Amino acid sequence: MLLKQTWLYLPAQIIAPAVQLLSVLIWAHLLPVEEVGIATLVVAMQDVLFAGLFMWWSHFMLRYLPRYSTQEQRSGFRRAELVAILGSTVAHILIMLVISHYYFDEPITPFFYFSVTTFVTVRSLAAYLAERARSDVKILLYTCLQAVFPAIGLVLSIIVSLYVSATAEYVLLAMMLPQLIGILIVISQTDVGRGAGRPDMSVLKSAVMFGLPVTAGSLLAVVALNAPRFIVDHTLGIAATGIFAVSYGLGIRASSFAVMLVTAGAYPLAVRKMEQEGLDAAYKQLATNMTLVALAVAPVACGLIGINTSVINSFLPEVMRETAYVLLPLSTLCGLFRYLRSHTTDQVFLIRSKPRYVTMIATVDLVLAVGLTYVGLLNFGLWGAVLGPLVTAILTWATSLLIAGLKFGFPFPAWTIFRIIGAAVLMMLAVLALPTTTSPFILAAQVAMGFALYAALLIAFFPKICSERARKLLARKTKAKQEVSK
Repeated sequence: MLLKQTWLYLPAQIIAPAVQLLSVLIWAHLLPVEEVGIATLVVAMQDVLFAGLFMWWSHFMLRYLPRYSTQEQRSGFRRAELVAILGSTVAHILIMLVISHYYFDEPITPFFYFSVTTFVTVRSLAAYLAERARSDVKILLYTCLQAVFPAIGLVLSIIVSLYVSATAEYVLLAMMLPQLIGILIVISQTDVGRGAGRPDMSVLKSAVMFGLPVTAGSLLAVVALNAPRFIVDHTLGIAATGIFAVSYGLGIRASSFAVMLVTAGAYPLAVRKMEQEGLDAAYKQLATNMTLVALAVAPVACGLIGINTSVINSFLPEVMRETAYVLLPLSTLCGLFRYLRSHTTDQVFLIRSKPRYVTMIATVDLVLAVGLTYVGLLNFGLWGAVLGPLVTAILTWATSLLIAGLKFGFPFPAWTIFRIIGAAVLMMLAVLALPTTTSPFILAAQVAMGFALYAALLIAFFPKICSERARKLLARKTKAKQEVSK
């Protein structure tokens, strides 16, 4: 079931992070570094505002929407949802206007206010509606919001930067317009917003009780992840932020890309297992989810470290390369451990309706990340700013594993995960021995070689599982041929 869900969500899970990665690279080449800094800071602000204003309802919706199955229950949920969406949207607009006025040093024009505020609000609303579509297993709508419209926005932003203005406000506005169209289409095709009337206060109360601790945890985690960008801006200025944000963003996005390949349908499936079959079935599903996350993230993170120099020389402007040689692999590792936690062990606490553990771990994450980021930046320069989130990502992942196992009895598939990571590390060491290149064709060949080696190592490390899968696949093909011959 999970493999089927993963396959159905795969187009969105490939295109969406690819668009995010490409946007960072394209901005690095088309925009001045100061404008890159502004654009990346606005994107970081959107991440923080979404976590603080939408996450409480989004997590509640993902966890409990299956319980609202009757027409009357669904109607009550929709009325509460409409209040939550409208309130969060208005708060987005007001807060972003204030932030725009006080944060940025350059003279702020009315167009800048409009552009960044609209971008942040529309992007957050699109992110929520994509999660809503995912919860309802409306895969086409999810794919459009996550992948199709952002891809159109990226193309439009390239045109705007080349022929209109290479500034952050124009690029962000171009990115936003297709997503706004997508929002209108999704609303017309779902029951979102079809809840006029008095909201169901019991639903809102339940959402607040469950969602506030999750929001606190998510907000703290997002702030910890984005804090280095703001700390660099505060310490070294907006131009340094542009240089730092590109390499840092590439590393984080690379790990995010791998995670998104396998997690879109994973958590809702675990929730349904919990509701229909109980805790043991949900834990088994979460353990499977964790294995798939490791299978996807470990080779991407380790492989990128292996071809780090070639990637930087091939795709980054010269002004950004010196910092990127160290910063890119460290930020990739940071993303690896951070997403391992958020998409695996954190979900154990959500399944058990104990979100306060997410909050406690995220609090430690933020405090350590901010302090260590300052220490790293002052002692090692730009690349040192990633040390804070990297160290805390490793520590909090280990802590969440211990709590999930010791307190909640989650069966962490340790031996499986360690073998997967071992295969990825061995692949990385082999790729490191390859010569550096600036040819995209040779680089693609090296990536393919690394993937083939990783697959071979997995077969060697998991001979029983691989042989069983091969037998099942062969049996299916034989059965299909027999049916055709009949």
